[in-house]
Amino acid sequence: MNPIADTTVEPSNDPGNALADPATENLIAANLATADQQVITIACSADDYYAMPLAVTLRSVLENLSGRQKIALFILDGGIRPARKRKILRSLISNHEVETTWITPPATQLARVPTSDTYPISAYYRILLPDLIPKQLKKLIYLDADLV
Repeated sequence: MNPIADTTVEPSNDPGNALADPATENLIAANLATADQQVITIACSADDYYAMPLAVTLRSVLENLSGRQKIALFILDGGIRPARKRKILRSLISNHEVETTWITPPATQLARVPTSDTYPISAYYRILLPDLIPKQLKKLIYLDADLV
């Protein structure tokens, strides 16, 4: 069982790129680089209300992967409380190597989208993914928090 790497990224001053800080992008890219194993990159989005469904979805992903995999997980954080983040991280303990990056998207970019109890702002974060993840990534799998 490997420890889980955990990184938190706050919004940058550049509204077009939450990871505009080159040092942050380089750190994440270096952690993703591996010579002998392909990395599965997954992104999800949740607020505090969807934190536990997100934990179930992510646990299901890990339970259904064959072999030992390296996972780069990007969680677009819409206000998940620290206690729930710890629960999510505990749910990720497995035989797989999981690199978790919590990204707090800049609120200004989605200030005008319509929201409701059914469609919170975090439901729209996926639209910002190309600007929120390291530019070195060519593909990822986006999973809704309540997939399971």
